[in-house]
Amino acid sequence: MKSKEQKIVVFVGAAQGLARYGLSIANALNKHTQLKVVVPSNITTDTSLTSLLEDLQVISYEKLTGSSFLRTIISVIRVYYQLIRFNPQLVHETSGATYFSNLLFLPFFLFKPMVVTEHEPVERHQSKISFKKRITSYMYSHLANSFIVHGPFCKEMLNKNINLKNTPVHIIHHGAYNFYRLLSKDKVERNWNEILFFGSLRPDKGFEHLPTLIDLLDMASIPFTLVVACNPEWPEELNSTKWPSLVEKTMEFLQSHPKVVVENRFIPDEEVGRYFKRASIILLPYNSATQSGVVTIGLTFGSVPVAFNVGDLGYMIKHQYNGILVDKGDFNQMAESIIALINDQSDMKKLSENALNYSETALNWNDEIVEKHLQLYQQLLNK
Repeated sequence: MKSKEQKIVVFVGAAQGLARYGLSIANALNKHTQLKVVVPSNITTDTSLTSLLEDLQVISYEKLTGSSFLRTIISVIRVYYQLIRFNPQLVHETSGATYFSNLLFLPFFLFKPMVVTEHEPVERHQSKISFKKRITSYMYSHLANSFIVHGPFCKEMLNKNINLKNTPVHIIHHGAYNFYRLLSKDKVERNWNEILFFGSLRPDKGFEHLPTLIDLLDMASIPFTLVVACNPEWPEELNSTKWPSLVEKTMEFLQSHPKVVVENRFIPDEEVGRYFKRASIILLPYNSATQSGVVTIGLTFGSVPVAFNVGDLGYMIKHQYNGILVDKGDFNQMAESIIALINDQSDMKKLSENALNYSETALNWNDEIVEKHLQLYQQLLNK
């Protein structure tokens, strides 16, 4: 069967990050298949996603909430009607077990081959897996004909945490978000000694390690600027722990340091490119990880990631090729790696060029990534 003959329906998650992933792979698939995309209604009104929606045939529904139960049911019935008319051969759920609302389509899932992409097979942001996620994971473990994850660590964790029996798990890279380059209109020169820490202030990101690393860099007497662009949010359950006070203490240190620039706010999409264009090094002292959106953005701009080797970061970052990997907790080695890059601009340039090349080849949605999806679909349809 030729790929354009494949009739696929892609389900997309409600959170912006997961929606961006689902819509990115949908756009790549749209060139090769007959495709419908099912999205929660909030995604269709998110202006930051407009460019990813405009070429797709989208079917939207109301998210399930207590106040909109009737509207949700009516909208879901409409989705069922359109899907039955379309009669897809295969379903791809791109947001994994994150959204309980997607089980509204359970009767439809029962009668079609199904692929599920799982981004977070291990709970890193909360102390325990929520009841809703347990239910959704259980249902998908019995419904899915195949799972997709973004690296060997995620594959191991998925097999460990969910009883998959004989369900195959395929590793396919998370694509690079090159649309940030298109959004970024700022003419910014790269600073050879600028380091960027970017992302939410969650415990997995290693924000609390920044003072230790700064002290080590100071001891080396090298010129550097550390830009900390951090979204001040974390899981609500952490408010009753030591985390808020630890963040406050760390923030006080950073804001008082002459070589640190702090942007303690949510960074909108159109501003993201400015930070990555300017920074030569992306700092990732993570305590834990699955994959990393920050890494994919950094590679897209040719920034060099320096990271603790946790989760699947080692699957995305090829040591001494497109970045530097350091054993978790080895702050001396991480600082030494940064110092070596700042002192050797030729090596920095080589890694930067490799990072950009890697994002345009291995992390290209329209190349190897979409081809692996099409091959997987065809394998299921041939059964």
